[in-house]
Formats: sequence, C-alpha cells, structure tokens
Amino acid sequence: MSCQSDPIVFNPSGGYEYKTKSFPLINDNSETVQGELHTGTSPRLYSGILSNGDTVSTLIRLSPEVLDSHQVCGSDSIINVDILLTTIIPIAVKEDTTIIDTLIQFNALKTYLISSDDFGEDVVISEDILNNIMGSTINATPLNVELNTNSLELNLLAYENTIIKKWCEDKEDLGIVISYIPTDSSYLEFFSSNGSEVGLGPRLSLEYTIEEETSQNYNHYSINDADWSGGLFNEDANGPYYIEKTLSENWDMIYFYAFNLKENSPIPSPEMQSYDSLLFQDEIIASENLNTVISLLKINVTLNSDIEEIDSIIFSLGNNTLGNNTFAYKNDIDPSGDN
Repeated sequence: MSCQSDPIVFNPSGGYEYKTKSFPLINDNSETVQGELHTGTSPRLYSGILSNGDTVSTLIRLSPEVLDSHQVCGSDSIINVDILLTTIIPIAVKEDTTIIDTLIQFNALKTYLISSDDFGEDVVISEDILNNIMGSTINATPLNVELNTNSLELNLLAYENTIIKKWCEDKEDLGIVISYIPTDSSYLEFFSSNGSEVGLGPRLSLEYTIEEETSQNYNHYSINDADWSGGLFNEDANGPYYIEKTLSENWDMIYFYAFNLKENSPIPSPEMQSYDSLLFQDEIIASENLNTVISLLKINVTLNSDIEEIDSIIFSLGNNTLGNNTFAYKNDIDPSGDN
C-alpha cells in the first residue's frame, strides 16, 4: 500500500481540514525490520526492561585502532585497565567515599568482555548476530564492577590479563555486553561516545609503567664556609660573600666578594661591569699593605661521597683558559694623586 498527495500549500485560504484513520495490524501477520537508521550511533545506551516488556542490552565495541601508536603498547608492565560508563541519572548514594545505598538492583547487573567481530556502529544487528553475541556470555565470567554515584567502572585487566597484547599485537576487536534484568520494568541509561557530551561517553583508563633512561645531576662538592685568612679583614663587616655559577660539566666559577659597603649601597653581582655605583664606608686593605704578600682566603669544601672517582678539587685564581680573575678595586677619584 502506498499513499500519494499533492504538496501542501502554505497558509491556503480557508485553511486545511484534517482527517485521521487507524489501520489495525494482525500481530501474527506483522513484523518489524530494522532499517539503516539503526541505534549504532545513538547518543544514549540502554540496558534493562522497557515499559513494553522488551529486554535490551548495551553493546560497546573496543576498537584496537584507538591504541595505535600509544606508548602503552611498548610498556613494561600493565597495572590497570578500566572502562568508565557514566549514567544519565544517579544510580547510587554516597556518603563521603562510601556507597551507602543503591538506586538500582545491583545484583541484576552483569557485564561481559567478548569478541566484537560481529558488530559495529554501522552494522544492523540481525537475530543471528544477536544470538551469537548473547550466546558468548552464557558461560563467561562477569567482569568486576565498581558502583559509583553516576557511573559504573569495569575492571578489564582482572578478567583478561593479556588485554593490551590483544589490542596492540593481535589487533583483536573486543566488546562489552551490559545486561541488566531487574524484577521490575526499569533500565539503565548511559552516555554514548556519539553524544554531544563527549567527555561523558565511555572512557578507557590505562595505568602502566615504562622504563626510560633519565639524567641525574650530582654536586661534585659543597662549600661549607669561606673565611678570610691571616686576620686581615673584619669578617662580620666584609664577608667574604660568594656566588657559585656553573660554566660547564667540568668547570664552576665561584665569585668571592669583600666590600665594606654602606647600608644604602647597591648590591654587587657578577654581571656588574663597573663598581662605581657602589657606596663604600672604608677601605678593607690599608695602603701600607699594598704590594705585599697577603694571605687572603680559606675555603672549607666537602666532596660528594657518592661520586667515587672524585678525590680532590682544584681551584685556580687564573689560567690561560679563564684568564686572570683576581682583581681589586680602589674607590678614589684620583688614584695616582696627580690631579
């Protein structure tokens, strides 16, 4: 039987007169056929007993292509593999971190890991395919399920400890069947991966370890303290102060300072090109001690005992590589006395 009518005219004069007629069907001579607009791309997933008495189950395909080039395929050990399904409405009551009540018949919930060669989003599930899928769950051990307020967490690794190998090496298509058969007419409803709420769809959680080379830096030595030797300087007022700076893997530069500065003086730094901006109180080396041999510095150094090949540290005040790095500064507008 087919129906044909002329196109409806928008807002005709006098309006339309509609008539309805019902056509009863004989159940024994009628059947429904699922067409191309099937439920494979539905934004919702259902499992349970509908109001008309039909029983539905949720089928989720776990495609191995999801893990292509993922580092979990080269991991050294797998710690955990979970699937998280988020429900549309709450299914449990939690107080702090403890579930104190369930809003579903939890004992009626069964989840299974199966081979998913028979179905996918674009496949119309025939009766034979459905029988094969449900038949594979008859003797299967249900997955461990952890119940949360708005989600179910399925532990896949506890059921199949080679599941990552099946995905990464064998490229095996796996699937999950969620069966919920309560004593009343009720069903579970989950967000699917085709919904607009992308973050609420089924989520795969992986925990694994990978052994990698890492670099670790050690201090070859530590400076415990540095003192002026010979009792020449007042250490409380004049330091010494020092700053360490790494030049390369084998060379460090240590800057020692002795300045008798006023409180409002700028602070000296290795980047200073000139010390003219510093404000001095007094000289720290008297004029009569100039051009004489002076014992300047005593450094207390501790070597790192974790580095066995280090048994000594050599300090140099100047060499052909780094140049002469020892100098003094005299704060005088006429150091030669000729003006």
